[in-house]
Amino acid sequence: MPMELNLAGKKVIVFGAAQGIGRAIADAFAAEGCHVCYADRKSGISGIAEEQTSVCDIADYESVRKTVREFSGEGGIDHAVCAAAIGSGKFGFPFWNLEPEDWRPVLDVSLLGTVNVAHA
Repeated sequence: MPMELNLAGKKVIVFGAAQGIGRAIADAFAAEGCHVCYADRKSGISGIAEEQTSVCDIADYESVRKTVREFSGEGGIDHAVCAAAIGSGKFGFPFWNLEPEDWRPVLDVSLLGTVNVAHA
């Protein structure tokens, strides 16, 4: 027996919704009857109508604010999910072998991106 979460009609933005956990979260909200904005830095999210997507760079505060403004309209947003994150791209390296410049994109997306969503 499915659980009734009373989410039908709620407005939800999921940042990092193109794939992985973010996509699964966005799809779950959509299955509950929510109006979902699939926000990601990638355009053309597979299987999602263009009007339900927003190209958004979570590391850029103004980009996040623009996505929130465009999707929220007059009624605001009921839920926001920050599922965007990246790694250094240097697989197999222990983190202490990374150079300081390797951390900038990781922190911009994975840490400051969450701050940008909270403030927007």
